[in-house]
Amino acid sequence: MNQGNSIALVNVCRDEVATPFMNRLHNAWNGAFNFSSLAGMLYLGVVGFQAAHHHAPNTDGRERYVYLSSPLSPSMKMAPLEIVAAQDARPYPDPVGL
Repeated sequence: MNQGNSIALVNVCRDEVATPFMNRLHNAWNGAFNFSSLAGMLYLGVVGFQAAHHHAPNTDGRERYVYLSSPLSPSMKMAPLEIVAAQDARPYPDPVGL
């Protein structure tokens, strides 16, 4: 899974604390589908997921999605991300070199 055969789908808090992370993520993945909301809570229904998936590249007849989600912690810092490639069921490397 890489930027050529996958799409990064991102959910973080819309607060400015997340801006540096989002900038690095967009640079690392040549863009990402942003479904962020307040406090990093996921408020996305079926249509929202369908819209996100519509942007995935289709390589070898397969679409690959890399989901990244992190709410703000009580100290107003981004919580650590747990990065897993669900389709391949193995840990995924750090998407932005953090």
